[in-house]
Amino acid sequence: MFAEIRDLHSAVRPSESDDPGAGLDALRRAIARLQQQARSLSSDIHDRLQVEQALREVNDDRLTGLPNRSVFHDRLAFDIKAWAAANSRSP
Repeated sequence: MFAEIRDLHSAVRPSESDDPGAGLDALRRAIARLQQQARSLSSDIHDRLQVEQALREVNDDRLTGLPNRSVFHDRLAFDIKAWAAANSRSP
């Protein structure tokens, strides 16, 4: 069964074929590379979560959790422009 799964995997991703003759050093290097990629991905996710949190804090009131005044003004200006555009096209 493992051989069937390996063959299916190799058919989809031929560059990652399983080499049964690979030495222990090659496997260790592959594991180290995957661990490094996982750490990099984890760091990227952490950084993105911090940016998202900072954006929430900028746009929302900390006490109420509601959008703050600048968000209100942006949304109001957008709605006014949309209303004006819709009414300028009507006869």
